[in-house]
Amino acid sequence: ERKTKILIVAYPTQGHINPSLRFANRLVNLGVNATYATSASVIQRIDMQTTHHGLTFAPFSDGHHDGLQPTTTLHQFHSDFSTNCASAVADIISSAAAAGQPFDHLVYTNGVPWAAKVANAHSLESNQVEEMASGLVESGRPFLWVIRDGGQAGKLSKIEVLKKQGMIVSWCSQVEVLNHQAIGCFLMHGGWNSTVESLTAGVPSVVFSQWSDQATNAKMIEDVWKTGIKVKRREGDGMVEGKEIKRCVEMVMEDGEMRRNAEKWRELARQALSEGGSSAVNLQAFVENV
Repeated sequence: ERKTKILIVAYPTQGHINPSLRFANRLVNLGVNATYATSASVIQRIDMQTTHHGLTFAPFSDGHHDGLQPTTTLHQFHSDFSTNCASAVADIISSAAAAGQPFDHLVYTNGVPWAAKVANAHSLESNQVEEMASGLVESGRPFLWVIRDGGQAGKLSKIEVLKKQGMIVSWCSQVEVLNHQAIGCFLMHGGWNSTVESLTAGVPSVVFSQWSDQATNAKMIEDVWKTGIKVKRREGDGMVEGKEIKRCVEMVMEDGEMRRNAEKWRELARQALSEGGSSAVNLQAFVENV
């Protein structure tokens, strides 16, 4: 049986290296095929006796082979690292795919947020996208699906069925769409902007959190505001199956309480923004103090 293969990319500072390296070692202990990528200068200083023998390292140049010079600013280093790392990670992913051993997932520390774009460009999440497509089809409901990588949409196995049931676009005005009366559910990752926009539009949500504040926002949506639910991931590889997406969509679309709560928060948001509301008052106080 093929092991799940994960590429871990870490920002080259101790605060990122130490926890991510321990995480990588634990993944290998659990049977995952893990590759750890960061600056060559950092990997050279890692005590290999403390790492799992099954962990693979993929060093790359950060543009500062001899270390940081006194004249190098943090901004310059971060810019150089981002440029070199993006290219290196793309090469690592492409080489693995060409060798018939593609990565299934990409994990990265918060110093390299652009790594997600690299993953999407190489379709590391293609299996998850297929599951999402399956869930939408099985739900039997019309939809508007935004897939920023237009080429990825064309590769979906259910593309013809999807086109008959809904619409796939590369971009839309999210605020306008959410405020349209035809929208009954918002399937999202749960970033703060999207969370606020769904609340102010009064649309209940299915939250598919991935990173940063998304898990916290998802908990607020499900447990505090009660305007939606979080998807449940499959044990082992963390995949969200199509049947789970279908379950969540049906629950949100048919649950009157979630819809009533969403409407309540929409009205509260409108009151806060109206003249004399808390948001308007606080904004005026801010202006008076700057």
